Amino acid sequence: MRFCNGAATVTSFPWEPAIPINIASSAAGGDVCAEPFPPFLFVCVFWRREKMSARTHPVSRQRSPDDQENSGISGAGAWLDAHYDPVASLYTFSSCMALEDLNRDGDHKGPSLSFETPLLDLPHGGQRLLHGQPLTPELQPLPWQQARCLRLQELRPYFNLPYPTFSKSLSFPILHIPVSVTLREGNKEVPLSVRSLKYLQLEDDAELQASFLATFRHIPLRRKSVITAMAILKKSHTEDDAVSCLVVASENGDIYVLDPEAFTVLKQFLLPSPAVFLSVTGLHDVDYHISAACRDNCIYTFKSGASTTPRYKIPLASQPCGLQRINKDVVVGCMDDSLASYSVKGRRQWSLRLPASLTCMELLHHRPRSFKAVVVALQNREVRIYKDKFLVNCITVDDVVVGLKFGPFGREDGVLLMVTQGGALLVKILKRSVSFEAKDLTPGPPAAQLDKLNIPKRTRVYVEQMAREKANASTMHSVFQQDLSRLRLQITQAYAKAVTSRLTPLTASPDCSLKIAAQVQGLGPIFRLTVTVQNTSPSKPVTNCYITFRCDEGLYRITRKFIQMPLLVPTVSYNFDTMVQCTDDMGRAEEISVYVVQNHTSTPLITAVLNMPVSETIIVT
Repeated sequence: MRFCNGAATVTSFPWEPAIPINIASSAAGGDVCAEPFPPFLFVCVFWRREKMSARTHPVSRQRSPDDQENSGISGAGAWLDAHYDPVASLYTFSSCMALEDLNRDGDHKGPSLSFETPLLDLPHGGQRLLHGQPLTPELQPLPWQQARCLRLQELRPYFNLPYPTFSKSLSFPILHIPVSVTLREGNKEVPLSVRSLKYLQLEDDAELQASFLATFRHIPLRRKSVITAMAILKKSHTEDDAVSCLVVASENGDIYVLDPEAFTVLKQFLLPSPAVFLSVTGLHDVDYHISAACRDNCIYTFKSGASTTPRYKIPLASQPCGLQRINKDVVVGCMDDSLASYSVKGRRQWSLRLPASLTCMELLHHRPRSFKAVVVALQNREVRIYKDKFLVNCITVDDVVVGLKFGPFGREDGVLLMVTQGGALLVKILKRSVSFEAKDLTPGPPAAQLDKLNIPKRTRVYVEQMAREKANASTMHSVFQQDLSRLRLQITQAYAKAVTSRLTPLTASPDCSLKIAAQVQGLGPIFRLTVTVQNTSPSKPVTNCYITFRCDEGLYRITRKFIQMPLLVPTVSYNFDTMVQCTDDMGRAEEISVYVVQNHTSTPLITAVLNMPVSETIIVT
């Protein structure tokens, strides 16, 4: 266990180094404990930037959030590189890290080693626990999570709290003598001790069973358990130096709230599955909530004063990887690369897909700005910060981050400590002037589309009209259907008349497929009339066609009233011109009809109606 000077972060070494090391410790009554590797505790300190040593240089290969890939995030450039030690050899997780000024003197001397002590077993977690009167520099308890709770006082092992064991009756092992399949299936959910399980494995050998029973029948049965998760619950005040209670979860599915002074059980809760993550909010003497993420892919919520069974159950899609509580919502990361938020009653608020697998989570609570967010470390070497479901900051490092801790460190209120998979230690300081804004960077409709419209209140006329429509709904529907039928009939009649009279610009005859267009050029009183005809047939030419005009002879005089067209080749456009003179002194305008006719037919093949413009009266002759 290692300590450094000043305000500190506490981590452990649960991983095995390349060379096994045997250590001996006399912390538990002189017993010698041989371990294949030393489980240490490390404490690091914050220092002033002008006093950096040779190893406290900023990360050279690390990409800051000022990169172009993060230019759309509101919190880009929010961190200062304070410390980077690639050879720190720290192998730990978030549960084994804590922040505390161990000496309580406010003296920050740099990242030098202050204290080191071995542990008898691998720690699973650590918490900063305060109890009794305000602590003096000589008293700093830190509980570490093993099969028992170890309290450190004066930076040394001080008190061992064995986890509660469960005694069984002496007749309990005798019940296993006539073991059968029916009895085993009927009692498969009954929790057994290690000795009972060992006895059941000897059912094929009667002699070994008798010998085993004769050896252990007079020794009381005890079912031991180990601690799986640990958290801190403030007792009566919310200050940082207020008295706290220890909350522990066991492999048996129990949650205990322990007294901070005598370590007696104040409250016990029962879970259907062992808890792997705990999140505690509130005060023990007022009101508190405990959220536990368990191995059965569920989150259970307990409330003070209620029964010992869970009050709410939140099912998850996969195994949880982290659990944090922000205000009244529970944020959980799962192994299916998802991050979701649920209300206390189990209603899902939002869910998003992460770009890689999640390795650890941490709550970012910046007290000066009252800002709360979730920090998640991903397998693709990214550390992301989410405010609700919006990404507000992203940090890219050179290795996968497996441990995160955020809090006051030295003279700064917001410092993020990261431990990578390779054992490196990174310290980043949050800028005091940074402002995180929740912006939705995902493509989709604009945010204004989600705003509610300002719908006016219902007037008296609207209410009366709505009442009349409800009373005469059948009659209104019948009238609407009749009007719709009449409209369809009129449209059909008009279309049939246009087709039979050849008034459309396209021919309907299969033998002759033509298209006509006409345009007028000039200001008057003399106009140029251009008629464009095209054979739309893919391969069949058209012959013996003529163009003729119909107009008011008292208003217009046409130079060529009859134009003979040549052979019309398919897909080729032909233009035919004629001059039109307006003879009216007032310059009035009328329509001119253009017809395409063919020999031996009484109706035109195609018709175009041209609206003539008003002639200039000034130059009318």
